[in-house]
Amino acid sequence: LSRPSPSGPELTYRTAHFEIHYTNSGQDAVNPADTNGNRVPDYIEMMGAELEHVWSTELDAMGWLQPPSDQTVDGDPDYDVYVVDMPYYGYTVGEGQADQGIQPGDNENSPEAIERNAWYSYIGLENDYWGFSCTPLDCIRVTAAHEFNHAIQFGYDAWEETWLMEATATWMEDEVYDYVNDNLAYLP
Repeated sequence: LSRPSPSGPELTYRTAHFEIHYTNSGQDAVNPADTNGNRVPDYIEMMGAELEHVWSTELDAMGWLQPPSDQTVDGDPDYDVYVVDMPYYGYTVGEGQADQGIQPGDNENSPEAIERNAWYSYIGLENDYWGFSCTPLDCIRVTAAHEFNHAIQFGYDAWEETWLMEATATWMEDEVYDYVNDNLAYLP
């Protein structure tokens, strides 16, 4: 898959670890409400805050490995998130073999190990979560936890079994946001 191209002019919002790509026009537009008047939609700021919380929980508190950088794609180390209209919560795409480490396939963020199948990736998230089984904020929360866990998994071994990746990413939703319980709607 190629990186998404929003239906309107692409805008970006940076947090400490993420670059969020979005638009304010066309089919992919996010709600333009901006209560603090900083020209960044509240929806995008809320998404950025939740992504940073997920980063802090999954990497800093739980000790997982930071995903490999995609510097070969866009020249910066921030993890890219694309906000577009889609019929599902989100997705993570492994783009290619990590190439900033000791050898191809090695995640440069793990000095103690040399991976063989680490891939860099990006995430796509829904632009409004309208009609989903949780509130937009709760949907952002669990989807960010789930999809960022896939990015972490790709940093270890992008070729791991799909059932294991999905089961652990679903588990991660509950570890980061135990009170949301949206996954109960699809776990059966």
